[in-house]
Amino acid sequence: VFLVAAALLLPPQLVALMGIAQHLPDIAGRRFPWYITAFNTANYTLSALAAWATARALMESGLDGDLRWAAAGISASLVLVLLNHASLAAMLRFARQLSVRASGLFAPTALLADFSLAGLGVIGARFWLFNPYLLPLALAPLVLIHRSFALLARLGESEERFRTMFEGAPTGTVIVDLEGRIVSSNRAFEELLGRRKEELAGQPFAEFAPLPSGRSEPLRGLLSGAQERLVDQRTFLRRDGSEALGQVAASLVVDAKAKPRFAIVMVEDLTERRQLEEQLRHAQRMEAVGQLA
Repeated sequence: VFLVAAALLLPPQLVALMGIAQHLPDIAGRRFPWYITAFNTANYTLSALAAWATARALMESGLDGDLRWAAAGISASLVLVLLNHASLAAMLRFARQLSVRASGLFAPTALLADFSLAGLGVIGARFWLFNPYLLPLALAPLVLIHRSFALLARLGESEERFRTMFEGAPTGTVIVDLEGRIVSSNRAFEELLGRRKEELAGQPFAEFAPLPSGRSEPLRGLLSGAQERLVDQRTFLRRDGSEALGQVAASLVVDAKAKPRFAIVMVEDLTERRQLEEQLRHAQRMEAVGQLA
């Protein structure tokens, strides 16, 4: 926001100084390694100078006053965002072998979000030229937007941590909606059943763990909110037709109003343990027969 406003209002020396000043908190707090901070500072500063050059060229063109200002603001915003994203994508490709698609820097949502923020810089610069006393009207929503972006960033980090833990858990784990259908599953559960994630998504959990006739589905009581936890042993059907014994532990997840949202079901594979127990019992029977003989 401030870099675009500076590109429209200030000389290039102050634009460069603002690009550097914006990263002083990172430098002082040592938030990132020095080479990351140096790259970010150079990236934003050079992008801001390129936006200034673009805006200056259009300001000196033969367009009408309002049209010239609008073209300069839009062009400066586009140059700043695209050059910044391109530099960052190139560095991620070089340093971390991350493709442009995987980085998400050129996804429509990412470009639109940054371009919208840059557009606020154009509005702020226009307010400053028209009437500086109206500038707080433009800064007030900026504070709210910054807070929203900060919350979204923390939410994204939290979601990424949960996804990493969910996928890497050694115990089979599935998320089940209130209708008893599988929403998501991790690799351990997929290996337990010998099925892919796409085959499990949307299917009833009970389909892969049928109960004997006459026994009601215990997950129904959990999903209806009648209980918060469930521990049970179930026999699961694998793709090849074989069976696997699993220890099931399920917990109900509720929202802020204490209403049930979904259940997290963890399944520990007991098949190998049961086979070892049967082998042990068989060995004990043979030992008893030998002693009797």
